[in-house]
Amino acid sequence: MEMLDRGMTDTPACASQQKLFLVAHECVPVFLDGCIMFFGGWGVNDSAVIAHWHEAAGRDIVFVSQSPTSALTCTGGSMFEKGIWLNEPRHWSVADERLTATTDPQTDFWQHTHYGFCRDTGHFLGVSVSGDFTAQVHVQGDFKTLYDQAGLMVRIDEHNWVKTGVEVSDGALMLGSVLTCGQSDWATGAFDESSSGLWLRVTVAKGVMRIQHSSDGLRWPLLRLAPFPVSESYAVGPMCCSPERGGLEVVFSHFEVMPALGKDLHDLT
Repeated sequence: MEMLDRGMTDTPACASQQKLFLVAHECVPVFLDGCIMFFGGWGVNDSAVIAHWHEAAGRDIVFVSQSPTSALTCTGGSMFEKGIWLNEPRHWSVADERLTATTDPQTDFWQHTHYGFCRDTGHFLGVSVSGDFTAQVHVQGDFKTLYDQAGLMVRIDEHNWVKTGVEVSDGALMLGSVLTCGQSDWATGAFDESSSGLWLRVTVAKGVMRIQHSSDGLRWPLLRLAPFPVSESYAVGPMCCSPERGGLEVVFSHFEVMPALGKDLHDLT
């Protein structure tokens, strides 16, 4: 491994298995497996950095976060380890194929409708997918305060996304979904609070999104059917926020992303 500029750095075990174009700052560039890698903080969209190192060395460029669980370059292990955080919470961990996250204060996803504000501060661990797909996860949480929420999110960008899961509203825990294409809507339904958590499944195929829920992971009634923009790629994964407080603790498990199931609309398996 040939080092550039700023000395040695530890290499995440999963970091060299796939070329990934992320963007970094305060980074240490190294040559590894025939491409340039940057280890350190990331999040600044600086195409000049990419152009400089690509021209200087004639090699592909990979930017990798300090935390291996924030790098999409990982293979194997739980699906959580393939995700990249949007608004990474201060406190989270992955163990025994479970993601435990505690929300930061006043975190939310919403665009315009009724309230007039735009918020893109919620926590989202997204796995990049292309083409038609199905994703599902099990979620449990200590939901107490108005708007406490957690579930699955599918995201194209800040203005095109859906989140679905459980949310506290008017003193009760509700099933819900928010579809945003420029502006957000909000649909809710009854949730059996005696259930030990909730299973969620989202299928995106041919410009249509199908959202299902389950109390046992076996029977999957329809929660929502809606148009959703066709995109070359999507990010999908666990989402949680607490607009009125901090400290909501949520546990996600059984997170899977797979090719779209393609089942009949009334097939509830």
